[in-house]
Amino acid sequence: MVISLLTLLLINGCKGAAPASVAGGARPDNSQKPSAPDQQSQNEVKIAAAKDDEKLLITCLDTFRLDCDRYPTQEEGLMALAVGPTPLQDKWKGPYLDKLPLNDPWGHDYVYKAPKKGDPYEKLSVISLGSDGKPGGTGEAADIIAQNP
Repeated sequence: MVISLLTLLLINGCKGAAPASVAGGARPDNSQKPSAPDQQSQNEVKIAAAKDDEKLLITCLDTFRLDCDRYPTQEEGLMALAVGPTPLQDKWKGPYLDKLPLNDPWGHDYVYKAPKKGDPYEKLSVISLGSDGKPGGTGEAADIIAQNP
């Protein structure tokens, strides 16, 4: 994910830049909106980054469960991966990530939905609400949902 975002920043930061001698001494106008293909590729990168984050969070949540015999509660949330919940201090072996990706690529919080206690068929979910930060949506604004298998 870091490499993908870094690559995106480098590509977008260099796009349109030309040495002054090539551009006739004038600096290029970078204030224009990205073209449709550029915007589409940025969206694809953000969607891929959100999916990667979610897979990583699911893996860390599964490791938490192996150590603590349960997933974090809804109240504990994803922060339980970084700071051990008080009742689990003897079992918790975290932090489970060096840096917890709490925000999706659009800057919105990831949504954690804990499995219902006592329901063996209930799955946990990590959700990005897409570009608009609201449930539902289509295209770039669509929710990106990862669940443990």
